[in-house]
Amino acid sequence: MEDLGALRAPIETLFWARRYTNCMSCTGITLILLEFIHSLPDEIHLLWPAPWSIPKALYYFVRYCTLLIIVATSLATFPPTLTVLQCRRLFILSGVACATVVFASEAILFVRVWAFSGRGRKMLVYLILQYFAVQGTLLVLVIKFVGGIYFIRYPFADMQFCRPLRGDNSLIGVAFALLLSSITVIMLIMAYLAHRRHRGLKSEILSVFYRDGVTYFICLSAMTSVNVFVNFAAPTDFQFLFLGLEVALHGILSTRMILHLRRADARGLGQDSFSGSGVQQQDGHRMSSLDFEPQVTNTSHPTSARTVEASP
Repeated sequence: MEDLGALRAPIETLFWARRYTNCMSCTGITLILLEFIHSLPDEIHLLWPAPWSIPKALYYFVRYCTLLIIVATSLATFPPTLTVLQCRRLFILSGVACATVVFASEAILFVRVWAFSGRGRKMLVYLILQYFAVQGTLLVLVIKFVGGIYFIRYPFADMQFCRPLRGDNSLIGVAFALLLSSITVIMLIMAYLAHRRHRGLKSEILSVFYRDGVTYFICLSAMTSVNVFVNFAAPTDFQFLFLGLEVALHGILSTRMILHLRRADARGLGQDSFSGSGVQQQDGHRMSSLDFEPQVTNTSHPTSARTVEASP
């Protein structure tokens, strides 16, 4: 009886942690479903007719992988009938799926920055190095964290669910901090390019590039900062409180950025549906996917006219 009494306080903490975590997970799931329903007409109208490209492939991967995570997250959070081994396997699957969505969402952001920079070789090399350095480190941290988790079940009829134990929360905290640093660096690059290369240009696509980039940075940096704090300062059972919501925001914001560019590109072409073939330049040629090319029309003002194409 003394042993059971000693369990009362941590069990109460676990109860409230699971309750709040489930509520936040449901919030993320609701956002994903609402986003899918709301943006499906735009996807059909703007993306389906377009030719395949890396950004388009990333869009579909992030969008539908995020929907699959809904199933994995729901199974990992709610059912009371799973064994400890099944809980561990499902937890690993859910963790890998969440990390994959984040990696693909970040890839979309990096491709956008490369396009915004003018598709230079040096910028491409730098972005590739940063991407694989950061995402590779994140993958190692996630694998190490997931590998150190094991589950228990409490001996109470009304508490037959899995509880993760012995997880090193600092690993996930470091992962979130590293992700925040990467997002910040990318935003600084975007701000520098907007000031040095595209200042004074009147282009809807440029505005969409920069506006969506700022929105992505503000939303994700705020949520990532919260997750850093939770993993380092909050009680152990609260470490996944905002994880599902962050993954949902990664998927929603990254795919929205592509749809917004498509819509701006379609308006620039003056078409009701997007043909996917690029933006017409003054010389009659079409620019390639996600491209920024300067086109000098006045030698005294070399940035007075540029044509931008941003279709994935």
